[in-house]
Amino acid sequence: MLSADAAAQDWERLKRKVVQMERGEALSIEKGLVVEPGPAGAVCPRGVALGHALIDARFQGGVLPFGVHEAAALSMEADGGAARLAPTQAVGFSLMIMARVLAARPEGRGLIVQPAGPEGENGALYGPGLAALGLSPDRVALVRVRNGAEALRVVDEALRSGAAAAVAAEIWADERLDLSLTRRFNMSAQLHDVMAVLVTRQQSGTSAAMTRWTVGAATSSAEIARARRRGLRRPCLGRPALDLALTRNRRGAEGGWPLGQWTVEWDGETRLFRAPEALSAPVAGAAFHRPDAAVA
Repeated sequence: MLSADAAAQDWERLKRKVVQMERGEALSIEKGLVVEPGPAGAVCPRGVALGHALIDARFQGGVLPFGVHEAAALSMEADGGAARLAPTQAVGFSLMIMARVLAARPEGRGLIVQPAGPEGENGALYGPGLAALGLSPDRVALVRVRNGAEALRVVDEALRSGAAAAVAAEIWADERLDLSLTRRFNMSAQLHDVMAVLVTRQQSGTSAAMTRWTVGAATSSAEIARARRRGLRRPCLGRPALDLALTRNRRGAEGGWPLGQWTVEWDGETRLFRAPEALSAPVAGAAFHRPDAAVA
């Protein structure tokens, strides 16, 4: 892991690289930005725990491993406007993962890559909303790019430099993620202990992503339960809740089932995923005592 001074220098180098790409200039080669991949087949058990015991138990060492991960919305195949808005939950999930990494890495910074298209359809990221998720504005940089190809270039530079502890990128290219490209992403990310989550329209079977998730919105049941206990007719706005499905896991724990589905809530204060509070269901009333003759 880099010292604070070295991390700050790499962060400044990455910012200069991004400015070069925005201007369409040829990228300069700077010392410390190009890294050699680790040994072939090397396993990196390092990562961060998500806070949800059942999910963490799916991974080696109980942690989501550093590397490249994919996320897409559950309703991505739907038609019409709902399909365009559906990725919002997957983007939120990627930012929650970033917040979790930055909580575990106090010196780390996060990089968000967003093409112009999704910004126009779903709206720009909202500062107070990011803060509510647990992302401090002074530790996060946002890069807006023109297309998916530029987004991949920024992700590549960020992972190779190791300047960001976490990267969340919306990849809206029509083509699927390339196997060789995502392999290189993984080697760079694992070498520098970086967590990268790529939010895609359509998940690709040819990518080398460590995990693959589908994400949907869920009811904030804990707030409903609290409202019922307080006798309120309507619940207040609760914690963000998601339906998560882990559909691919290349670092599954030995002897266990590597995949699964869960409904989770995100706590922006502790920056941990939690199991939602159980709703109290109505029960049948107590039966009155009746003599056997009356029953007959």
